Amino acid sequence: TVPILTKDANYLVTAADTGAIIKNTALVSATFTLPGAVAGYNYCIYNYAGTDVIIEFTDANDVALNEVNSPGDSVTNTTAYDSICLTAIDATNWGTISSVGTWADGN
Repeated sequence: TVPILTKDANYLVTAADTGAIIKNTALVSATFTLPGAVAGYNYCIYNYAGTDVIIEFTDANDVALNEVNSPGDSVTNTTAYDSICLTAIDATNWGTISSVGTWADGN
C-alpha cells in the first residue's frame, strides 16, 4: 500500500515520507517543502482542496525538470484534484514522473 499523508497546513516533507501521496486539505495556501534531492526519493502531491499548493525545494540548487528550469524555483497549482509526482533522479534534479493539470513555475 502507498501511505497517504493528509496535510491541512504547510509541511516539511521528510526523507521518511518517500513513496507517499501527500493530500492537501488546507483551506488557504499550503507549502510543501521537499528535502534535498537524493536519487530515488519520490513524492506525489494531490491538491484535494483546490487552494494554492506550493512545492518548495530545500536545496537552492535543486531543479524540477519538466515544470521549472531554474535552481530553487518552486512549483505551484491552484486547481482541485490536480496532482504531481516528483522523483529525485540524482542529487540535484527532481523529475516529473506524472502530473495532472497545470503546475507552474512559482518564482
